[in-house]
Amino acid sequence: MVAWSSLQPNLLDDFFAAGQADESIYTEGMDSFFDSGDRYLVEKTVGQGSQGVVYRAHDTTLDRLVAIKCVHSNHSQARKHIQDEKCMLAQLAHPSIPLLYDFGRRSDGTSYLVMELREGERLDHFLTQRPELSRDDRLRVFLRIASALEHAHGRGIVHRDLKPSNIIISADLVPAIIDWGLSGSDDERHICGSPHFAAPEQLEGQLSDGRADVYALGVLLYVLLSGDLPYARQATDFNEFRQVRAGIRLLPLRKRCPDISKELERITIQAMAPQPGARFQSVSLFRESVRAVLLARGRAHFGIVTLIFAALSGALATWLVFSFTG
Repeated sequence: MVAWSSLQPNLLDDFFAAGQADESIYTEGMDSFFDSGDRYLVEKTVGQGSQGVVYRAHDTTLDRLVAIKCVHSNHSQARKHIQDEKCMLAQLAHPSIPLLYDFGRRSDGTSYLVMELREGERLDHFLTQRPELSRDDRLRVFLRIASALEHAHGRGIVHRDLKPSNIIISADLVPAIIDWGLSGSDDERHICGSPHFAAPEQLEGQLSDGRADVYALGVLLYVLLSGDLPYARQATDFNEFRQVRAGIRLLPLRKRCPDISKELERITIQAMAPQPGARFQSVSLFRESVRAVLLARGRAHFGIVTLIFAALSGALATWLVFSFTG
């Protein structure tokens, strides 16, 4: 996640030139031991980033595995995010959103969350490792992610930082959206998000709402179907990045996947419209459009199987007639 404290070109050019932010400067010297008293016994570190670390641990009281998210003690923004995430997760209950179990403080005063442990891979890694995943399965994963966002939006919660690295997917294709820290911002003009997934209005400091998640979800659908971002090439400087956010140089989905239906391409383009008013006005409408495509694909496949079966049945009947009469 990149917090866009400014949109000045000189602050972003180095980021684009490097391809991604170097998080080592934040993780050096980070505590490797988590002290929560006697209840949670840490087994290992499962992830870390610029703001904190996530542990796999055993809850000795309830005898279950949990995930513990702890922020850096000297990172004020991270401390606010984890407070916000606690409040957001407490309101959510969906199969694709980890449950919040507990909230506490370490011996040094910093906060931590105890959540449902979701085993699996980050979605970006998963897609790299499973290129053979069928298109229908990719659409089903998308629908589950969209369903989770729809649940959150129904409670007035906007994620604001949806991207493949914030989604964990299990071996049986059940996704889980994580990192809800930005959803607690009460400033609708807050500049936030991640490169290539944040809606234009998020990066311009304009008013943003659930349609910002629709935009990110559109980019995510494009990535799920094509395995790549919807740009002819990566932005290398601020001006080029602004053009991309304005809808310029988006690569049509059928350029990468010629066998994609025109309807699915149209849906993806609409979700990534630069202007919020031109997008789907809710995640629900977006999800239903994709669901209709998946259902149509299912009916088409069933029709083909039926025709093949009918042809084989006819051939068998003809053979039987000739066999008994000949």
